[in-house]
Order: sequence, then C-alpha cells, then structure tokens
Amino acid sequence: MSLSSKAGYSIRRSPRSAHRVKARPDGFSLVEVAIALVIFALLVGGLLVPLSAQVEQRRILTTQQQLEEIKAALMGYAAANGRLPCPSSGLNNGLESFAVGGNATNGNCSNFFNGFLPAAALGLTPIDGQGYAPDAWGLPQSRVRYAVSSRPLPLAANPVVGTDCALTPLLCQANPFTAGGGMKNVGIGNVASIEANATLILVCSSSAGIGANCGTAAGPPPTLTLSSKAVFVVFSEAGNPGLGGAGADEQANLNNDPVFVSHPRTATAGNPFDDLVTWIGPGLLLNRMIEAGQLP
Repeated sequence: MSLSSKAGYSIRRSPRSAHRVKARPDGFSLVEVAIALVIFALLVGGLLVPLSAQVEQRRILTTQQQLEEIKAALMGYAAANGRLPCPSSGLNNGLESFAVGGNATNGNCSNFFNGFLPAAALGLTPIDGQGYAPDAWGLPQSRVRYAVSSRPLPLAANPVVGTDCALTPLLCQANPFTAGGGMKNVGIGNVASIEANATLILVCSSSAGIGANCGTAAGPPPTLTLSSKAVFVVFSEAGNPGLGGAGADEQANLNNDPVFVSHPRTATAGNPFDDLVTWIGPGLLLNRMIEAGQLP
C-alpha cells in the first residue's frame, strides 16, 4: 500500500508543477546579429575588391586586343585602297572627315591628330549607334581614337637627303599616307628612308618637357622617345569622363598635335594615366602594301 493510501489522502501532480528545462528563446540576440553583420561585411568587402579588379583587368585585356584588331583593319584598308583613312571628326557617324576642299584623292583630313576611328568606314563591328567603335568600358566617351601622320614626303623621283618639303612642296607628296596613291608616289625607298630622315608622329613616355619633340626632361623618370616614326596611333581613354584627360599625360593625347604619350597605368596624384596607346611604324605598313600589290 502506498504512503498516500495509508495517510488517507492522495497526492495529485499537476503538469504545471513538473520540473522542466527552460527552453532557449527563438532567433538571435542583437549582439549576435551585429557580429554576423560585421563578418558578412568583411567577407563581401574582401570579395568585391578582387572582383572589381578582375573586371577592370578584363576590360584592359579586351581593349588591348581590340586595338590590335583595329591596327590590322587599318592596314587592310590601306592594302585595299592604297591609302589610310582620315580620322572621323566625331560628328559624321563614324565616316572619314575631310577638311574643306579635302577628299580621298588629296587626303586632306579635318582631324589628323584629334579624331576618332572611322569604324563605320572600316566596316568594323561592334559599333555604337553613331558608327564609332567603343572600347570595353562601353561609355559614350569611350570611343577609340585614331591619329595619322600628315607630314609631306619627297616624291619617288627626288632623294630624301637635301629635300625640304616645307621649302619645296612641289617636290613632295602632301599627306602621303591618306592621299590616294600617296605612298606609291613617294616610293618604297623614300618611305623606308623615314626611319633615318623624318619624324612622323612622336610617342613619348611622359608629357614632361615635350613640345615638337619628346623633350629633354631628365626625370626622374626621364622622358623617353618610344617612337618618332609612328604612321598612325590608335588609343583608348579607358573610360575617362571625356573632359580633356585627368592629367597632363592624358591631356597630351587630346591636344591636336603629333605628339602622344604612352606608359603603364598610374594613379599619380594630379597626373593619373590609364590610356591604352598603340601605333604602327612605316616598316609594317610597307610590308602589307607590298603583299597587296599596292607597292612598288
């Protein structure tokens, strides 16, 4: 017999009085949420920086490849037409832009040094809605730019040595690279002699000290002449805001003269530089013209 029976009464246990382990509240505390947010921010921040750098590097590589293809297209145009095209003014839907009285015969361009690639005239793709070739940044101001030499050269019948085209223009071919048959009129020998006797378009390593030449700035670093024989230059502003360049080195590529700057990307305060610049000398162009039968 149980104790409760012996005493004449019974003990009733209520479920509410039973011992229970206190349950953990649902969800996270504010402290735990704050810690989780900090960790998430650190993880996302660590991922975004490399991702941004990867996107930028991909744009650089894509644009560099694009510029190489453009160089090949320009030489192909010369091989087919006996001349290089004039740059576009930016107002004529990606076609060549001639000065007043200029045409494909005399090759007198309106924008020899501050124009855009005439992508529509070259038949390139892709192009934007106005006929220009955008770089990998794809911004309205990111049209590939193009400059071509306008320096006159002696005609094939005249030796380069001793011929001053400024004094004796009748002995020279004006706009030899953009005029129809201009390079043929100059002849292989005189075009090849450019290597020793003429300056076409200059490409310098810095804007320091440059003017009509790459200057004599001693640096550091010194201003080097990367090329004095560039027949044409093509370059991308790499997504710049289109306000004339952020620094002196970028502005030197937009100031409408035959002197350009090329060097690795820098974030120098007051003079950042990210232009992607490439060019062709007369040797490669001559070879392409000879292969196509445009020369001699």
